[in-house]
Amino acid sequence: MSVAKDELDKLNSCRSGDACTTPLLFSKKMHLLKISSLERLVEEKELIGQTRIDAMLELADRYHHGIGGAKLDSKAASQLFISAAKLGDKYSKAICLQYGYGCEKGDRKAFKLFEELTREGIINIKAEFALGLMYITGGAGIERDNMKAFRLFQNAAKGYAPAQYYLGKCYRDNVCVDENGQPMGKKERDIRALELYRQAEAQKYPLAISGLKDEEMISDLRGVAQNESLKTSGLPPRLNA
Repeated sequence: MSVAKDELDKLNSCRSGDACTTPLLFSKKMHLLKISSLERLVEEKELIGQTRIDAMLELADRYHHGIGGAKLDSKAASQLFISAAKLGDKYSKAICLQYGYGCEKGDRKAFKLFEELTREGIINIKAEFALGLMYITGGAGIERDNMKAFRLFQNAAKGYAPAQYYLGKCYRDNVCVDENGQPMGKKERDIRALELYRQAEAQKYPLAISGLKDEEMISDLRGVAQNESLKTSGLPPRLNA
């Protein structure tokens, strides 16, 4: 049995709660694999098509953000994004343009590709997150729009640590509205921010880990951590103090 076939068999037998009670596409389960398994899938020459691209993207994203058991490694991430882009993956091409991986940097072209990906009718939380970041930073003919970024981060935050962290920042910075489109009070914003930071920290997202050590944040959120609506177990010790 080839390495690729062995790993695909593992993917097909994965179960992660109710969402996996029926067979899913292999690509939807890549996040369940360990780094070593993803590396074997990427290296398997017999494995072609979208499955290998999805393995590349999952591994590249982990190196890019330092999540899912990977350390930050921009060189490894860039090589994987370049390889996936050469295989025709639009998201990888946009990332390469955004960061200048293997090509001339082109924020405006990257922005248009991310926009196209979010409009294709397929859920692409990574493209939504990347587009949200570009709305936050602006530049290269892209008009800053914090509320558009907030909406995109909301969509992308379902299980994706980088989006959870940046959505938490939106709540902290009062760049947000409630479910009815109304302004939110500081206490409610801080409660949501803390919940999101904790979710991102649980996935070992470096910015969330360092963020929960920030003195100002600790001071602001300590009271929130003691709120009866939140369980304090599992919070950073200094927030439980």
